[in-house]
Amino acid sequence: MPQCYLVCGPTSSGNRLVTRLLVAAGCAGRGDHHQPWDIPGQWDRVALPTASGQHVVVCRSLPHGVEGCWPDLHRLLGGIIDSGYEPFVLITVRDQTCSERSHRANHTCLGDYHRAYRTIFSALGDVPWTFAVYESLPLGGLAAANALLRRCGLPCLAELPESLRDENAKHW
Repeated sequence: MPQCYLVCGPTSSGNRLVTRLLVAAGCAGRGDHHQPWDIPGQWDRVALPTASGQHVVVCRSLPHGVEGCWPDLHRLLGGIIDSGYEPFVLITVRDQTCSERSHRANHTCLGDYHRAYRTIFSALGDVPWTFAVYESLPLGGLAAANALLRRCGLPCLAELPESLRDENAKHW
């Protein structure tokens, strides 16, 4: 069964970066603000392609979108399963101070670091998951990216698709 990787974490914790790494490893999807299967205004639903052999990746920051909506992750995960995919969640983690300062500098909606993780963990149930630690990527480079991909059961990369810069320093 193909997998749908759901990348989620507080806004400004590396969600789009991690999504781009999964796309580079062969998953269908896009690591930017707009996802190919988004249903505008319905952030707890996705219109996934018919399940075939290709894995897909979906990104949801918490809160999500310009409006700062809080998706119902139970509903989102249920929709992924109903679409014929096996869900796997990558929970992004970033130094809390840097994540919160980046969020305030780059987003108009209010963030809530604690609510984001409560929302994620309360929705997981038996769904497999792993942490994707933002700081590990610029520190470990290709080795860290490939370690993450291996935990997801995805192929390793021969090279990074982009430079992995440490963006934390500007928030101290």
